[in-house]
Amino acid sequence: MKQILPNGKESFYELRFHSIGGQGAYTTGQMVASTASTIEGLKSAIFASYGSEKKGAPVNVFVRFLESEKNITNFSAVKNPNVVVVFHEQLLKTQDVLAGIQENGILIINTSLSAQEVVDMYQLDCDNVVTLDGTKISVETGAKINTIMYGAVVKELNFLDFELAKNQIAEKLSYKYPQLVESNVEAFSRGYNEASSSSVNAIKGKGFANSINLGYENQIDGGVILGANAFNVDRSISREGYLPSFDKETCINCTKCDTTCPDDCFVWEEVEGRRGRMEMTLQGIDYNFCKGCLRCVVACPTGALQTQVEERNYANENTTKKVFDFIK
Repeated sequence: MKQILPNGKESFYELRFHSIGGQGAYTTGQMVASTASTIEGLKSAIFASYGSEKKGAPVNVFVRFLESEKNITNFSAVKNPNVVVVFHEQLLKTQDVLAGIQENGILIINTSLSAQEVVDMYQLDCDNVVTLDGTKISVETGAKINTIMYGAVVKELNFLDFELAKNQIAEKLSYKYPQLVESNVEAFSRGYNEASSSSVNAIKGKGFANSINLGYENQIDGGVILGANAFNVDRSISREGYLPSFDKETCINCTKCDTTCPDDCFVWEEVEGRRGRMEMTLQGIDYNFCKGCLRCVVACPTGALQTQVEERNYANENTTKKVFDFIK
């Protein structure tokens, strides 16, 4: 019988998905595993690690293949993946996505950067990088990122059949969401066609750029835990291609945006008003806290807040930093 997996029989071929809650990574894993299970002689299994199960929280999904007569009985986390799939570029700042990746492993990442640009920016030690601008495709098709990344995965796992994989989307959505089938099939096809595979000049030996090993010699005073404080949390990782834009001239400082915002994104300052009295005036948005829920856009009565397709560096160039008096 023809060999199916590139690493041969009786050995696991493993995928690890890095995503955030709400992006549908588990559904992607289900479809990949389901498509593989239709191949004679190939076993598949899927399981996940959610942490706190909520939108915006980190999610790891694991898919394991085995070319054997035996069943898969190992359901431990994937430590040495052959393929790593990253659903959001910002995860490269917060998670060691390449931990344990095989020597010839493949990194598939949703980014608008080229493969070499993303390697250089995040100091990645990986030779085989597949990039696609999944967020752009999601905005243009109205589909979630999961079917787009599914297309990229199917392209790289050439033992999976394109047509069979496409049919999995229709089967998955047609029962509850038949109106979403067409847009998601289009998104899947674009993910498959637009995924670009490149060999790059990896940054050897760099590992995880943001990892900090704290011990008794370099522990921060007071035992502060980095990243555990609200003012230091980056919620931009939850945005899925959109954010609110702010027009100060149109704003009437009604505070409806601030009332409806779940993450305290809006920056206010007390200034002298037209009548000589001190008034709280909205200065802008700290996009580090904004997860793109767009509730503020719905609540705004004047149109000062509008839905904006997020472009690279837009948030950095237009943010108004929130200042906390107690940490000045």
